[in-house]
Amino acid sequence: MERLAAPFFNNGIEDDRLWSVYRIEREALGRLDPPRITSRMGTTELFFDGVPIPGYASNPGFQRFTERVESLSAADRRRQVRFIREAFESRDSPTTRAQPAESDDDPDREATADGFEGRAAALVDRVYDAASTTFGDPYGWMATRTSDDTAGVHLVPARESLLAGRSGIALAAAAVYRATGTETYRERALETVRFEDDLASIETNLHGAAGAVSAAYALCVLSDLLEADHLQSRAVDLATSVPSLDGRDGTVGIETGVCGTTLALLSCYRRTGDTEIRELALEYGECVHTAFDADDARSDNGCNTQLGFRVTDGVGYTLVATGETLDKPWYVEEGTELLAGTWTTRHSASRSPSRPTLARCVAGQYNEELAVDPSTVVGGSADLWEYDHLRRGNFGRVERLVEAARAGDRSPAPASTIARRSLERASDGNGLVLPGHDPEFPNVTLHDGLSGIVYTILRVARPEELPCVLAFE
Repeated sequence: MERLAAPFFNNGIEDDRLWSVYRIEREALGRLDPPRITSRMGTTELFFDGVPIPGYASNPGFQRFTERVESLSAADRRRQVRFIREAFESRDSPTTRAQPAESDDDPDREATADGFEGRAAALVDRVYDAASTTFGDPYGWMATRTSDDTAGVHLVPARESLLAGRSGIALAAAAVYRATGTETYRERALETVRFEDDLASIETNLHGAAGAVSAAYALCVLSDLLEADHLQSRAVDLATSVPSLDGRDGTVGIETGVCGTTLALLSCYRRTGDTEIRELALEYGECVHTAFDADDARSDNGCNTQLGFRVTDGVGYTLVATGETLDKPWYVEEGTELLAGTWTTRHSASRSPSRPTLARCVAGQYNEELAVDPSTVVGGSADLWEYDHLRRGNFGRVERLVEAARAGDRSPAPASTIARRSLERASDGNGLVLPGHDPEFPNVTLHDGLSGIVYTILRVARPEELPCVLAFE
């Protein structure tokens, strides 16, 4: 109050018309009532409790509104669009599903958070301890990358992508910051992506969650988690650098294909409202629709012949997300049909990173099969798997169980149980079992390494605060 009133008494206010507004504000606050000062479309007067305040305004309300909108910067417009979308977006849509009410003093959530936050902070500290300083950059890593097509583990600079690059590592630090409030982790996350748009090579690594466009999505998420609006502007610049599809014949999947690129663009559009990103997302979405428009793509046989059922589930989810976001209901219908056609018993036991369970849950296709024994349905067995990583290990199961709980209004206990047992096994002296991981040379990535485990164990207690990055939520 004193700060707001000070300009009236230090000669900072020269316009006498403001005194009448100040008097009204004091009157309202004196009776513990918010000052409700309004304007009307076609008049120049302001109103308080329905009574006009004479002599204050010189322009009608609509004109003042228009001037205000026209004066917004690009960052202001994106922020306002995000606020409006979040206020009016349907909570039952596939991209923003209705969630069970969650109390801040929920004992189950509190116990889970208390058990995981310390471990997550310790793991992310290991990630940053493994960084090296090069060319003035305080954080540089070599990423460990595995491949389904070739044997062994490959070392590459952790640069361009969400799943195997710096932006995924930054998400782990941002998640710890949100969980603990420790400013150090916020600073680490911001510093990690300081050069992200320079390092991302759009032309040489375009498609999917392993491609450079995924870094734009990560910057959008980081903008929200860290309350850093400048990251959203950089995300728009990076996303709009994606070239058109002319002459490109990439795969269709989420991890390295057009589906992943489409989902990243859709999420960037939902978060920024940028029209150029929308057009790119539409172009890529149409490519996905065309690629799987044949009848055999909707059959179980199509699942086997067209890059596998992992891709088919990913396409179904991508079509649903595209239809919901860009107002194309026939995409939603076809994507839902495609998802329903790929849900078979043999698929349910897969450890695939594209996970039919995750695709169905995020797309709003939950059914009671998952409620019988989620651990068994998702993983084929309630026992721990050999590996722990997010891509195909135990924490991939945790991620899917979190989404199953959200989609079906179920208990998060199965997800918490798998996460806790994996961490306990690591504490027994065996350590976390990750591809290409060694205590002296840790695997730090989101997909195969420590960053993915950090982010996932914190999602168990905060599934609404931390989005599902595997599904580009």
